[in-house]
Amino acid sequence: MGPQKTIDAEEIVVIGLGHVGLPLAAALAGAGHRVLGIDVDRDHLADIHAGSIRIHEPGLTDLIAEGLASGRLRTAAAIPASLCVRIYIVTVGTPVHEDKSCSLDALRDAVREIARRMRPDDLVILRSTVKPGVARSLVVPMLERTGKTFGFAVCPERIVEGQALRELHTIPQIIGAADPASALRAETLFASLGVDIVHVPDVESAEMVKLINNMARDLNFALTNEIAAICDTLALDASAVIHAAVHGYKRTDLPSVGLVGGPCLSKDTYIFQSAFAGTGFEPQLTWVARQINEAMPKRGAAAIAGLLTPRFHSAGMVRVALLGLAFKGRPATADVRGTMAVPFMSALQSRLPGAVFIGFDAEVRDGDIRALGVEPASSIEQAVDGAALTVILNNHERFDRLDLDALAGRMVAGGVIYDFWPCTDRAGPLAGAVDYVAYGEGSQLQNTVFARTDDGGQSQIGN
Repeated sequence: MGPQKTIDAEEIVVIGLGHVGLPLAAALAGAGHRVLGIDVDRDHLADIHAGSIRIHEPGLTDLIAEGLASGRLRTAAAIPASLCVRIYIVTVGTPVHEDKSCSLDALRDAVREIARRMRPDDLVILRSTVKPGVARSLVVPMLERTGKTFGFAVCPERIVEGQALRELHTIPQIIGAADPASALRAETLFASLGVDIVHVPDVESAEMVKLINNMARDLNFALTNEIAAICDTLALDASAVIHAAVHGYKRTDLPSVGLVGGPCLSKDTYIFQSAFAGTGFEPQLTWVARQINEAMPKRGAAAIAGLLTPRFHSAGMVRVALLGLAFKGRPATADVRGTMAVPFMSALQSRLPGAVFIGFDAEVRDGDIRALGVEPASSIEQAVDGAALTVILNNHERFDRLDLDALAGRMVAGGVIYDFWPCTDRAGPLAGAVDYVAYGEGSQLQNTVFARTDDGGQSQIGN
């Protein structure tokens, strides 16, 4: 590495045009930069040019169209040998395998391609999520083997899917650079988006910041979901308890009850934990939080099976309507990576082998729904027709306005509507003797509360 120059209308290459890279490429082009987006998926590139992108982000389709029309935004499946690049931004995914180890294959491929093409004094920015130490132990050595001088910085993304374009222009950008010149070039680049810049002492600190932000969110969700499990055990209404606890009391900040998944929160704790292999230190709190959130689908499936089994004795087919297949409903997204629908279906089928799944999601493509093992429905009504069970899996705004009696009237008599998100305060029997049950609302023990007596025994109060 060596002295670097300040940015002046330099060519930028963004490698990986997924949920992180594509909004960034479009935003940089919109800010006046010349941007080449690289992605190995040629079908995805064709969709980008056809205006049929798979990523649900308000305003993104129009911004991409403007960038393509102006020539400031281009795409390719590989970096052209003749291109005079000055800045490379790596945004490829770092998913975890089934054993929860992090895959760096795409990152290695991207850095290997950069090493082949980069020229002296180019700046390389790592934006992918990795554990502390990956930049210095893997990425930098691969680039150093070229024998060329280069700048390097870690600039993690921290945007929320569904608000990417807004947050690219509002969320402060963290920069951890290998040297002051690289820090200046990275700052100049991201400052063109109008955001505040926060410098950290080194690349490891920047890698750590991203993980801290996501683990803090996972922890907060886990606390709420643990409260919900406690309230279920004590036959209390978790939503009412949480609302009362936070109302006018700023020192307690709790989100709503709900499933926690997605491509980041479901993996970042495992990426973080892997940083401590062989150190003799094992973080506890973040690990426990992840286990709490991952247990929710199984807890819900167990409760549902307990409700349905006495009602439907046949071992035959049980039609199950799933509402909300994307990993979250707010902000709306079409992303099914890390959706909790998958572990929920697995847990439910282990208890109800005859379950068949029909799903509705206003944002997710039918092909992506089928890939989950779910038959797509064109409407909520079509999904619930003839269902013995309807499950609300995410908090999309459409579910706030559900007419539960109308839905119950389409289901088989004695069915159950199970809500992981308590989207409504309606409880009890609906049309056709269908019950509405919400996670964390004390339904699992039929409103029986146990209180400890002075002699150490338990007395039953309520019924």
